[in-house]
Amino acid sequence: MLLQVRVHPRSAKPRLEWDGTELRLWVREPAADGRANAAVVQAVADWLDVPPSALRMVRGAAARVKLVDIGDIALP
Repeated sequence: MLLQVRVHPRSAKPRLEWDGTELRLWVREPAADGRANAAVVQAVADWLDVPPSALRMVRGAAARVKLVDIGDIALP
């Protein structure tokens, strides 16, 4: 299953909002050197209660909207 994630880097306060179709994620890390992408994978893994290695970023490594493959993991 693919999960669409809209990322807001360099946020003052990290948070997460799920509207049923898209996950909106605010991370503190800047969008440089892959730091925001790593924070996105970690935050999604924490939200789904799985290890980060269970997830794979399919598209959007250089964009604000990313597709993350979560396999057959059930969404909360």
